[in-house]
Amino acid sequence: MAKFSVAKNKKPVVRIELSSGQVVKLETGNEALEHPFLKRVISAREEGYGPKPMRFFHWQLEFPEAAFTEQGERRDHFGFDAIVGNLP
Repeated sequence: MAKFSVAKNKKPVVRIELSSGQVVKLETGNEALEHPFLKRVISAREEGYGPKPMRFFHWQLEFPEAAFTEQGERRDHFGFDAIVGNLP
């Protein structure tokens, strides 16, 4: 769990509570990137660990003229009869 807090007249601080119960407090800024904990996190992310961003293609958003009527209502049987592409 991470908590971001700002004390009056001080730099913002990120407080990270690890599953082991250890608490890591970091002042934000470039110097925080030198902390051993963040170095491990950055290294793990570079190796592919962690959540992967996913990009979805929304047919209804990309082709609203086929998915919706002129009144803006969703068509009952939205779809395509054929998709033509120029694959490599």
